[in-house]
Amino acid sequence: MQVLKQLQIPYSFAKRHGVLIRYEGDHAFIVRRENTPLLAIQEARRFLGHPAQFQLCTDQEFHQLLSSSFAGDTGNHNRLRQVWKIIRIYSVWPTRCLKPKI
Repeated sequence: MQVLKQLQIPYSFAKRHGVLIRYEGDHAFIVRRENTPLLAIQEARRFLGHPAQFQLCTDQEFHQLLSSSFAGDTGNHNRLRQVWKIIRIYSVWPTRCLKPKI
């Protein structure tokens, strides 16, 4: 029996493309809506990195699973805010070069 590291794809990707990863014991499931693009499913498989079963669900079921999967998880949001703060700090470069006075 292999203990799976419970990875989860980012919330924005899951919501936009209709795919997320659900765990049940030592099994992983790639949950998808009916209209989920094939590329999104392939990306979820690549991200997970090991075999998984697939679960098809309605839009309403998917929304409930999405909400419960990410309930209380602000880790990604806080990390993203920190990255944007760093970008703002270092993005104060001059927008034009000044010509030296002769």
